[in-house]
Amino acid sequence: YFDIIDEDNIDDIYYELCNMLEDKWFNDFDKWVKIGYALYNESSMDKDVALNTWLKLLEDRSDKFNQIECLRIWDRQSEDGKYKVSMGTIVNSISQTNTEAYEQWRKQYYKHKGKSFEKVYTLEDEFESTFNSARNTAEVENMLIQMNKTFEDFKLALNITLV
Repeated sequence: YFDIIDEDNIDDIYYELCNMLEDKWFNDFDKWVKIGYALYNESSMDKDVALNTWLKLLEDRSDKFNQIECLRIWDRQSEDGKYKVSMGTIVNSISQTNTEAYEQWRKQYYKHKGKSFEKVYTLEDEFESTFNSARNTAEVENMLIQMNKTFEDFKLALNITLV
């Protein structure tokens, strides 16, 4: 173990948000890796800041923190385009399990980041992101054509209301 975490180079806002996740998110491989993917895919954040934020979260919360494993996974993410996890995944979990804390966080930082920050955390945006991913677009478009339906029909069928 060697200390490469630059604690002065973390995103306090995202750290605070992710720190609201339940403990299981930090000790289950499939979950803690999603935190890393979501931070990595967050376009508003510098990759070094995202990495430091993720490492600091895991160092503080995980019983099984392995910095070398984390760095290996992080370096692999640019090659593994299949892991399109967004902050919407994280927010969805927090908003269901830690609603009050999430609402306080959202109110505090909505003004800080502006409307685009709010938009990142809607289910509609998560849906748009999934729909627009190269992997899923062709399948969804083919399905809609076969059903003679539009993208708007599809969203309505999923009971999604636009903000």
